[in-house]
Amino acid sequence: MRSYAFRQKLQELHIALLNKEKSKALATDFFNSPIIQQYADRFASELPNRGDVLSYREFCNRISAAEVVLFGDFHTHRQSQRQFLRCLRQSAKTSARRRLAIALEAFTTDDQASIDAYMCGKISERTFLERTRYFTKWRFHWPHFKMILEFAKEHSLLVYGIELPSRVGGDRDAHFAAQLARIASDKNVRRVFALIGEHHLTNDKIPMHLHSLMHRRPTLRVYQNVDHCYQYSETAHTSTSPTYLDLGGARLCVLNSPAWHKWKTASEWDDFDEIEVGEFPRKQFAGDLDYEFMLSAKTLLEFFNLPISEEVLDYYSLTPLQHKGRTRSPATQLMLDAGGVAISNSSRKVLMSKLNFNYIAQAAGQFVFTSGERASKSQGGVAGAFLQMAAGAFSSLLMNPKRKITRLGTAECHLRTIIPQSQTSIGEFLSALKSASLSDDEPVMLQVAATMGSAVGSLLFSMSLSQEHCADVSRQLFTPHADRLNDSAIIAQIAEAVGF
Repeated sequence: MRSYAFRQKLQELHIALLNKEKSKALATDFFNSPIIQQYADRFASELPNRGDVLSYREFCNRISAAEVVLFGDFHTHRQSQRQFLRCLRQSAKTSARRRLAIALEAFTTDDQASIDAYMCGKISERTFLERTRYFTKWRFHWPHFKMILEFAKEHSLLVYGIELPSRVGGDRDAHFAAQLARIASDKNVRRVFALIGEHHLTNDKIPMHLHSLMHRRPTLRVYQNVDHCYQYSETAHTSTSPTYLDLGGARLCVLNSPAWHKWKTASEWDDFDEIEVGEFPRKQFAGDLDYEFMLSAKTLLEFFNLPISEEVLDYYSLTPLQHKGRTRSPATQLMLDAGGVAISNSSRKVLMSKLNFNYIAQAAGQFVFTSGERASKSQGGVAGAFLQMAAGAFSSLLMNPKRKITRLGTAECHLRTIIPQSQTSIGEFLSALKSASLSDDEPVMLQVAATMGSAVGSLLFSMSLSQEHCADVSRQLFTPHADRLNDSAIIAQIAEAVGF
């Protein structure tokens, strides 16, 4: 597969996923609401036909120049809240005597006493959620917003609820603007960061009211992962780094997630995003997990135009790790610890330490690599762990090119810490893997192989975007066992393709 063909096919895959997930989301009762549709149409009509690319430093400088920064929030999408938190962290580093203030649509103004009590540790998390009626009024995934409050606690930032109380009538946008102007007028506040639904950021809503209240003091709007903005660049869907755009009119846009991801969270209402170890997934969407897992595996095979065996796909089941006491082999546990995903051939289970779309895609890649009977007993062990993790990393990046990855530098530092000095480079480690001179009996070798595989698989994906031979080598990871090279031969091809 030529690199151009690889990029083109990846672009087509993400556009198809976007259209599919967006259609599903727009068919739900929430998005079918006439009011929501009116807001959405107005929002889309104001988007420009192009955007100028900014560097990350330029993006940060624009935020630093504003007194009020309005972040458009897509409530079900964790990346919206994470980007808001990233900008808070960056701004907190340069904050001087005056404090940063956080304004959240998630809480009403009459929640302020409860917010203050929670922030200073006077009430527990449970009490705070009960008093603010979080799961009745807001309902969106609490951990996504909790991380913002935890950061604010740690850095003594001010937090305000700015939503209109349900018992009070009036214009929500005017109310939002009045609260933001009031917070910004505090002489002890340096900058206000507001996280509000993106449809409230059109010219005739919050910005219009702020303009009259703040007398031209600098404000900035930051949109996030807007579908329309992915059309500005042929590489927007396939870029492995966030893209920052200047849309004009004191508006910026951040593209840090596949466009289809946010619509996926909307159509699923974020049911199984970031479920942690110790939590049991609800029975009503347990079937959805199997569906998403098998869909990712089929998507991967279709992408490389490889045969799909329904019999093999039905051979394994997706089993979230529900408690730490589950009995499993040491090798499976090491793989789970190293990458959060492991395939247990003996029990025919796919194990994951947490549930999210990235991990499901990673599990699909590992599953396709390990599915079926191994060609010989010589395959597996340390070399198999390396290739399994490489396949998982590649698969997760195929579905989400902007996923955070294990960098080569991190992997090599890990390698030098654990492995004897005779093998202190990635190249030497790969050579040892090819020659099968590493002991399968040493757990530490499996751990290093898993970490190294994740890093090398990520590099192979990045290089496949621009180099024809890397795209061809990557296909070998997912070729059915009857036609696949043995582990040593695949490792040799990967090492050559990525320059080791």
